[in-house]
Amino acid sequence: MTLLRISSKTTFQKYRETGSIVERKLSAKHILYKRQSILDFIENSPIYKTLETEE
Repeated sequence: MTLLRISSKTTFQKYRETGSIVERKLSAKHILYKRQSILDFIENSPIYKTLETEE
């Protein structure tokens, strides 16, 4: 959650449901996120693409 600077659990749930971020549930309270899927999500975000074209 720190890497994306998102604090809302609901937002993460939305990304998991759409398949944008890959996760693995260890238990009801413990979820591991695949780091590469998070990095891909950041690279494909509209904000990142805007910053990339400005440079």
